Amino acid sequence: MKEQFIAASVWRIVPPTVNTKKELKKYQSAYEKWIELRPLFIENLDLAFDNRILSKLDFSISSLKDLGEFIFQNHTRDKLLKGDNILFFDFCARYIGEVLIKNYQGVSWYISFNKKDFAYLTPAITQYLTEPLREISRLFSNELPSLLYDYAVHFEKVLEIDRLRTQSKFDILHFESYENVILISESSNFVLNDFFEKIKKALKHKNFKIEIESNKFYITIDSWVMLLAFKEDESIQEESQEMAEMMQDESKKKKIVTCSKRIDMIATDDPDMEYFNEHIYILDAAEEFSDVFIFNPYGGFVSS
Repeated sequence: MKEQFIAASVWRIVPPTVNTKKELKKYQSAYEKWIELRPLFIENLDLAFDNRILSKLDFSISSLKDLGEFIFQNHTRDKLLKGDNILFFDFCARYIGEVLIKNYQGVSWYISFNKKDFAYLTPAITQYLTEPLREISRLFSNELPSLLYDYAVHFEKVLEIDRLRTQSKFDILHFESYENVILISESSNFVLNDFFEKIKKALKHKNFKIEIESNKFYITIDSWVMLLAFKEDESIQEESQEMAEMMQDESKKKKIVTCSKRIDMIATDDPDMEYFNEHIYILDAAEEFSDVFIFNPYGGFVSS
């Protein structure tokens, strides 16, 4: 049984070199076999995990705290990179993905066989902006055992942005790039209409279109689309207080905790970064107002 899982494992920190259609087809077959083993994986966790951690693996989000701590205390990044104990790391990555599938609706495993795409030759979770095995690597790099849990909690926010597009004519598009949160402090002079006037001025050199659906604003340039979703409710301030903990400047932190309004920003894929400047122009337009803060889910606060 163990040998069967090891033979089917397709996990690699660095994607393997695939130069021919024959090699690509072989890899696709390996992934298909890997997926076929899903039911057996769920029933046979004891093949890779011992009693020190096995009883804690109940497929809850909180169990990722225990798993992260166990990995960090009992293994090394060097083992991961060299492919040592491949069965253990394969099961860890599988477990992280299955936890997300079990706890969040509408998500599943996927892999890309296009070199330009995210998750090229590395299994990932739909809509999830990282692959589980890379999270384990970052756990070691950052010496932060809670990282697996932290990313899983953030995943819910990623899904929330997707839910904002429900029943929109833009539903067929895939939004996953240039994700930021524009936090608007209680003391800010921010005005939504003025913000869009500034955007229009910044994009005047482009042939763009702005379409509005309720509190959602879609900016289209060629086939690229930026979604700006304005939100204002009691839960926003609670989340702002959590984000404020990542701000070192105490005076700014006091303003961030008052933010009960925000704009969630995300765009369709831009693999060649053709519209990178335009996304910066939009952020700059927001920062022309006082006491506005830009938060990136993967890097923290980026505002000046």
